[in-house]
Amino acid sequence: MLSANDALGKKALAEKTIPGFRKFSPGLFFAGAIVILAVLPSDGVGLSSCPSQKLFGLSCPACGLTRSISSALHFDLARSVDYHPLGVVVLLFFGTLATIPERRFLKLQNKFTNDESFRIKSTGLFIGTFLVVWIIRMVYHIHLI
Repeated sequence: MLSANDALGKKALAEKTIPGFRKFSPGLFFAGAIVILAVLPSDGVGLSSCPSQKLFGLSCPACGLTRSISSALHFDLARSVDYHPLGVVVLLFFGTLATIPERRFLKLQNKFTNDESFRIKSTGLFIGTFLVVWIIRMVYHIHLI
């Protein structure tokens, strides 16, 4: 007999079906993102895609993050931290999302969607961490681009 959680998990899996696709696989998505970042050159491709940089000449809180993750995947941790101090943390987060079972991912997604307190705390922690690091980098003129 299925427990309520198992039934909820199967229902959530069934609802995630996209016409023409079997189902969305978060693990495959995040693994693909990691592979793409591993293929990119660790020093960037010479183009800035940051709208804040282009419009205002100011780096945004995430500037350097792609190069940081790419450098970490090339095992150049010093350069990774220089590009963005949170790059390794974000890479570990993506790596975790790529390896957790799909049912657990859907439970976490369900908690984020339905638990307002959890959503506010986790979003605040994410945004707050990036803003604090960004302010420190701006004040001390630490490598931003």
